[in-house]
Amino acid sequence: MVSLEQLQADMAPVKVMELKAKEPQKLAFAVERLQDDQMWNFFQRHMPSWQLPIIISCSMFALFAIIFLLLSFFYRRDTKKRLDIEEARQVVYQPILKPSVSEADTIQPESRDSYLTETESECTPSPRRSPLRIKAKGLLERRGSNASLTLDLNHSMENINYGTTPKECSVEEYLLSAGNRMTKKQLRNCLKDVKALHREFWDIPMNYPEKVEIPGAGTKNRYKTIMPNEKSRVQLTEESDQLSGYINANYIRGYDGEPKAFIGTQGPMAHTVNDFWKMVWQEKSPIIVMITKLRENNKVKCESYIPESSGVYGEVHVSVVKVIPRDGYTIRELFLRCGDEVHQVLHFWYTAWPDHKTPSTAKQLVALALEVEALRFNNNGDVKGPTIVHCSAGIGRTGCFIATSIGIQQLMEENMADVLGIVCALRLDRGGMVQTAEQYEFVHQALCMFVSSIPNEAGD
Repeated sequence: MVSLEQLQADMAPVKVMELKAKEPQKLAFAVERLQDDQMWNFFQRHMPSWQLPIIISCSMFALFAIIFLLLSFFYRRDTKKRLDIEEARQVVYQPILKPSVSEADTIQPESRDSYLTETESECTPSPRRSPLRIKAKGLLERRGSNASLTLDLNHSMENINYGTTPKECSVEEYLLSAGNRMTKKQLRNCLKDVKALHREFWDIPMNYPEKVEIPGAGTKNRYKTIMPNEKSRVQLTEESDQLSGYINANYIRGYDGEPKAFIGTQGPMAHTVNDFWKMVWQEKSPIIVMITKLRENNKVKCESYIPESSGVYGEVHVSVVKVIPRDGYTIRELFLRCGDEVHQVLHFWYTAWPDHKTPSTAKQLVALALEVEALRFNNNGDVKGPTIVHCSAGIGRTGCFIATSIGIQQLMEENMADVLGIVCALRLDRGGMVQTAEQYEFVHQALCMFVSSIPNEAGD
């Protein structure tokens, strides 16, 4: 009996002859088809049926293995890139702490900034690093002395500490340790790189208190999130309960750590005007600096607490004796009386500063700061009392004025200014002082304007 394969082989020449005679195009297709059938038949005859699934499976496995190796390679490469990026982000700009200093006749060398990773050191602030650490001196003594700060070679090298990042440092440690002392020339040059100045500002912790431990105190806060820090909070005395003695105000240290040099407070509200005047009387404040309008952008920023001629606020009787106009601000001489005692106060009202912005020029602010500083002391060089400064919330423009005042004193005494250290010290006493990066820049501008008004000295 003839097999199927033999029959196909015998019929192949016949088919080829027929196609060659009839249709040449179909002939080529038929030949190709026949060759394929022959190869498949050969494959079937010489390879057992059980080997084909194994070959297919091995091929699929090899394909999947190659794909897996490629994916693993690309995954490891991407992971390495991400780790490199994260490691680069951990390098944070951090100022180097200064060594301990003591009084001498030479100027302390200027500081250098360094880039440190957050694992290089412990955050141990120097106890005398802050510009508000040294005991205050009288104005006449400070202005009559040429002594500045110098390195104490016996102890300073042991006290050099390098700060860590704010993530590892507590807020208090950072505010105590950070600083950037600049000469007059460096102060001017820093304004050429405003972005770096703004980055320096945003690294400073705000140090806002989370809450006030006095029930009902929120009713006496103009803004819910702006509260006084507890350690330096002003407390009204001789009150029947804690709420009656509460006022949104903080004692602020001045140059060289002068205690209670200023009081930073919010603008009085309608129901806290009496508390405000009681604080003025209690602290025997010689000066009030008001840096806000009563209304700004159709919003009430401060209650009108100054009478046209006279008024009674609780137990304090206030009379306006004299009004003196200045460029950008107005001075009022006030006469306070409570019982048989009397007290004189100068009220400075600066109206040329827009809310959350900065003035077009720092000339008026510098003039105001210089005039207020000259009137803070009596003839013996002693401080009369804390200068009360307020805007609306009592942190933005208030902080700028106090920082400028302290910076001016630093420049006069040390021929240097440390705005970063000043702002950090202010925020230790009242959170959020100097509220925006633009205000931080404006403080530098004001100090540069003051520098341009005084003669150049050696070391400039």
